[in-house]
Amino acid sequence: MIQLLRNLTNRQLILPFYHAVADNIPVHLKHLYNVRSIKQFNDDIDFLLKHYTPVSLDDVYNWLKSKNKLPKNAFLLTFDDGLREFYTNIFPVLKSKNIPSVLFVNTAFVDNKELFFRFKASLIIDFIKNNRNHKLVLEATKVFEGIMTTIPDLKTFVAKVQYLHRKVLDNLADFFGINFTDYLQKQQPYLTLNELKELQNNSVYIGSHSVDHPLFYLLNDDEKIYQITESVNFINDNFSQKISAFSFPFTDFGLSSSFFNKIFSENLIDISFGTAGIKKDSAKFNLQRIPIEDYNSDTDINSILLHQYLYFMLKAPFFKNKIRRVK
Repeated sequence: MIQLLRNLTNRQLILPFYHAVADNIPVHLKHLYNVRSIKQFNDDIDFLLKHYTPVSLDDVYNWLKSKNKLPKNAFLLTFDDGLREFYTNIFPVLKSKNIPSVLFVNTAFVDNKELFFRFKASLIIDFIKNNRNHKLVLEATKVFEGIMTTIPDLKTFVAKVQYLHRKVLDNLADFFGINFTDYLQKQQPYLTLNELKELQNNSVYIGSHSVDHPLFYLLNDDEKIYQITESVNFINDNFSQKISAFSFPFTDFGLSSSFFNKIFSENLIDISFGTAGIKKDSAKFNLQRIPIEDYNSDTDINSILLHQYLYFMLKAPFFKNKIRRVK
């Protein structure tokens, strides 16, 4: 079935992406992603190698520039956020099977200097779920946002906090006595610069994932450009690489064709990646990836890809399988 759908859709390249792989999911990821186990990840890789051919970022970029052809049924693996689990659980698998990959990092978080606001939300939600002092938690519903009256309301509120209002998470953490700095020091959720350099020397391409992981369509134009240039400059300063690669945090939804024209024509980046699954994009050098962790963790990759191909085909008659960006 996978071969039939692959042929019918005529997609030359698929781009599965992950954040982490772990048997024991750390608290900062626990309430955000359907993290796959090490065995599941190994199964994913074995399936991909059976039905597809791994390619590198260089291969994909040169293909986009019409300088070469991709092997039949190609796949490129990418990973977001620069998390420790890439070093401990993912990279050993890729190295043993000689699979190239791209690791996108948020430059403000390298060396565990800061914590992503959504990871803060996961820590707070875990505290709310497990704290027996319900009086304290209920008191927080009164102090923060008077519309909340119950513990579920508070958890829902925390889960929905956006980048522009992320300061409220720091305030809640102070209220509950959660110390994010201590967590960073003890858990070391992110990779260090030295570890990233070691990975780069072993067929892992290091790309940018912005400075501190905002949702781009909420930013003004100057903020968007800052997030790209500041993070790309950090990558260029620390890694000797030919291609500037960028993956948009969360999604590239709502970004205009003029924005993509600017970042590519002014050589701010060479290639970028979204998260819309198997889908075409009117921005030639912006490729859409398959978010594996959007599916239940017990869903095998064969089922994920079947769903992606079928969805692509169902959208085709309505011209909805291509992202057409407004000017």
